[in-house]
Amino acid sequence: MSMGIQDIVKFLEGMDQEASNIKKRVLEYCWWMRGGITYNEAMAMEQSNYKLIKDIVEQNLESTKKTGVSFI
Repeated sequence: MSMGIQDIVKFLEGMDQEASNIKKRVLEYCWWMRGGITYNEAMAMEQSNYKLIKDIVEQNLESTKKTGVSFI
């Protein structure tokens, strides 16, 4: 399968956007964990762990809403 220049550029732009999204998500996790994990540690994690962290953050946010007690 061969790709034209425009297809290659489009593919690379998509990959660049995906990389930016991953970096943003990792930085958000670092912020939520308040120094419990460094950026480099988070970037080295397996992607499957990101969902676990996301679930924990969402559970804590929901608990905060229900109880009115901040977890920050």
